[in-house]
Amino acid sequence: MSPKVIKVNLIPDYKLELLFSTGELKLFNVKPYLKYKVYNILTNTWPLIKPYLCNGTVCLDEKGFIDFDPDILYLESEVISQA
Repeated sequence: MSPKVIKVNLIPDYKLELLFSTGELKLFNVKPYLKYKVYNILTNTWPLIKPYLCNGTVCLDEKGFIDFDPDILYLESEVISQA
């Protein structure tokens, strides 16, 4: 089980800055996921998205339908800094 995301910031060019419960600050690239139908809508709305934490992960729409598995967020993100 991966650590929980405790803070999220939207970064230009389809990236999310994530702070995990371990104190690690990581950068997650959403671009590879834009080819999937559920994420494709993000291509036109990225600058307007207000990401938030829900059910232990990050949601990218108001209803919580567009999210990422917490393990994916942790394992596929690049470390910016560690605690």
